[in-house]
Amino acid sequence: MQLLRGLLTEIYVVLVIPDRKKSTIELAHLLLPRFLSQKDSDFTDLKIVLNKMYINSQHSQFA
Repeated sequence: MQLLRGLLTEIYVVLVIPDRKKSTIELAHLLLPRFLSQKDSDFTDLKIVLNKMYINSQHSQFA
């Protein structure tokens, strides 16, 4: 994934990470995510973010 990092600025990256360790979060941020969540989450926040991303993508298609 690190090799593709330059291409990821064009993509909305959403990551679900396995833990809250500093090293995990540091590695996750190297991938330039739009949003980070963790596997122990109830994913309510992730659902909201994905819905907003979807709505925004629909608006940009018709602009």
